[in-house]
Amino acid sequence: RPPSHGECRRGDPARSGPCTMICEDDVPEYMHDKIPEYNKLKEAFPDHVVIMKFDKFWEFVGADAELMNREYNMPLMCRRRDPTRIAHTGFPEISFEKYTNKLTTSGHRYVTLV
Repeated sequence: RPPSHGECRRGDPARSGPCTMICEDDVPEYMHDKIPEYNKLKEAFPDHVVIMKFDKFWEFVGADAELMNREYNMPLMCRRRDPTRIAHTGFPEISFEKYTNKLTTSGHRYVTLV
């Protein structure tokens, strides 16, 4: 059965998509504290890409990471080591303007989580 709106889609990264909640157990430990807020943002802005700030990097998870991989060739992390983990990708903070310009030029909207 497909998960309902707002239900955690644990263990199947391929089912990740807009409005999909992400479980803390499915992402690297350093992301755990921001996942509840990430889920709130995806609920409020389902058509936006969420970019999360971690130290000197900006990162994408789930469907947003898949989009960045597909459209901008950003490498996905986690999948090779553990296919049950949600994919994530990112870039250094110095490249923020570069990637947000790519997103907006391509017609995507984004929100940030710092």
